[in-house]
Amino acid sequence: SLTLASNLTSVSLSHNSLTSLPLPPSSLPSLTELNVNYNKLSSLSFLAACPALQRLYSAQNALTSLQPLKECAGLQAVCVSGNLLDDLGGTTEALKHLTALEELELDGNPYSSHPSYRALCVGALQGLRMLDGEAVQPGERDKAKQVAKYEERMGDQGSFYTHSDIQVPVGESAPRPLRRPTTSHAHTAAYHARPPPPP
Repeated sequence: SLTLASNLTSVSLSHNSLTSLPLPPSSLPSLTELNVNYNKLSSLSFLAACPALQRLYSAQNALTSLQPLKECAGLQAVCVSGNLLDDLGGTTEALKHLTALEELELDGNPYSSHPSYRALCVGALQGLRMLDGEAVQPGERDKAKQVAKYEERMGDQGSFYTHSDIQVPVGESAPRPLRRPTTSHAHTAAYHARPPPPP
């Protein structure tokens, strides 16, 4: 039982068709790495069990919100590719308080097909070094600022990085589908085509 393993530092539960992880708060106080890729999880509420978590891999689940990440202030790497996240504003709001976050993978979520997706993520998350397996370049910060200014000119219609339809400035283009071959989520095209996991 995980609830008895308070000294664990790394756990992999991938490919188990899990729909939930009923863990008491702070029951895994030493855990720094958790892999729950390829399950059927719709919530990250179990993160309250592992406040020391540094690396989270939860690709190919059914997540709709990243708000529970606030339980893990020391997160350095987060992979939530191939989920059902469709509110980029809500995602970056949940992530921007993670001051140690350097690596992020969001590809394969509904909003990742938006032409300004990469620029908006980079602009909102100032400490990010890697996004979807591709290093953040210095010039991308300037590009993100331009996108933000454009949205301000379009009027105050809510957060400029929501998933709603946005008129993209001339010259914007979709990010290149560059993936790290060693990750378990290298087939981006399959993310967009896959149906939601069954209930």
